[in-house]
Amino acid sequence: MELDLDGRRILSTDECVDLLATRRVGRVALSEKALPTIVAEAYEVRGSTINLVAPGVLLLAAARRGDIVCFEADSADAVEAEFWSVVVVGRLQVRRASLGADDQPHIELTRDFVSLPMMIVTGRAAERARETVKP
Repeated sequence: MELDLDGRRILSTDECVDLLATRRVGRVALSEKALPTIVAEAYEVRGSTINLVAPGVLLLAAARRGDIVCFEADSADAVEAEFWSVVVVGRLQVRRASLGADDQPHIELTRDFVSLPMMIVTGRAAERARETVKP
């Protein structure tokens, strides 16, 4: 088991992707008017891509520019003093989805959504040291 300088376990890429798939909301760090900002976004994992479910205007604009961003999701249990955090770096992409209207098949709606191919994936986990009780 590999540990970082703070004693946290370094997660493998597969572990990171598996953990990301257990959550539905993460944070995207990007730049707005040359200042850093973080926005919470609903997401889903598909293979090695994060699809942002309902991106806001700021995120769509960043994707249209092809910005490189940082995405983070985590879980923490204060009672058990356990947590994990996964960080993904990638270039945002705009994807266009066609949504056929069921009741009017001649009408086709399109909607832009944002995806983030996982270029760099890192993760850390910490677990409370389990005390062993000797009889």
